[in-house]
Amino acid sequence: MGWSACSSSQHNHGQDQNGSTDSNQSCNEICKKMKCNNTTPREYTTSGTSKRFSSKLSHWATGLVSINRKDLFDTYDFGVPMSDGAEKEEVLMLYNERKAMPNERSLSRAAEYDGDIPHTTAKEATENCDSMSVVFIKNPDSRKIGQCVALVGGQYQGYHIQRWQRLIGEGPKGKTDRSAPLRVTSRMTNGAGYDEFLLPKKELVEKHQGIMKTYFTYLTKIREDLDAILKKIAVNNSVVVMTVNKGQSDLLMNFACSARARGFSLDNVLVFPTDIFSKDLAEGLGLATFYSHEVSVACGIMSPSL
Repeated sequence: MGWSACSSSQHNHGQDQNGSTDSNQSCNEICKKMKCNNTTPREYTTSGTSKRFSSKLSHWATGLVSINRKDLFDTYDFGVPMSDGAEKEEVLMLYNERKAMPNERSLSRAAEYDGDIPHTTAKEATENCDSMSVVFIKNPDSRKIGQCVALVGGQYQGYHIQRWQRLIGEGPKGKTDRSAPLRVTSRMTNGAGYDEFLLPKKELVEKHQGIMKTYFTYLTKIREDLDAILKKIAVNNSVVVMTVNKGQSDLLMNFACSARARGFSLDNVLVFPTDIFSKDLAEGLGLATFYSHEVSVACGIMSPSL
């Protein structure tokens, strides 16, 4: 049986004046009076007698629970900022296999059978997850766009999301039209149908082709110069690589000063500056740098005379 955070106080409240336990007063009744935290594990009940998912779905969907979104983000670092209102919203956790569901039997049964979707903590919900696929979903414009989410089981797992929209027109002239058929669109197409990924102009393509030509021309020299630096600064065959430009120079100074103030060694840090100013600054801070004059000239960062 799962107990809530109130369990340490339940026996005290369930005793009479003689100190004996009132057997007629259940834990759930006490918790209800004490307004226990519902996000903690507890005894789950279900009136469902049928499986939540039919036999045609059971090959990939077995159970379902909900988790507070803030609790999930506090438990796992997804590498993206948590949107506002997370403490008031829920996450759906779908289990492909019964063995992936939580250990608490009443919770697993409630997840597997029909009825209200049980709520639990992120820690308990994921305690038997050998792998977890996370999909972030938000309607780009709920006032205008009717969004659907298709979960397809039994297929090759591609680890990416296909996006389909009803669009007419292409690129910057595209727009959402409900009379149009659904078709695949890129992640850069916004809710209105406008494709924000604009192809570069011919002159920009030619410019970058020239930069790449210069890079490959000097690739052997670049590798030799870089190899000499790496052999000199590597610690346990490891280096920390950073890049910086003039606009981020304050951040580089703050990093170097803060790290040294806390006793961290920067001996194996290698900075790739994008301009002479950043190169001089990094070296003034005692950091190793790599800067290709040839590629910089091709990029138009500095003149050949420098």
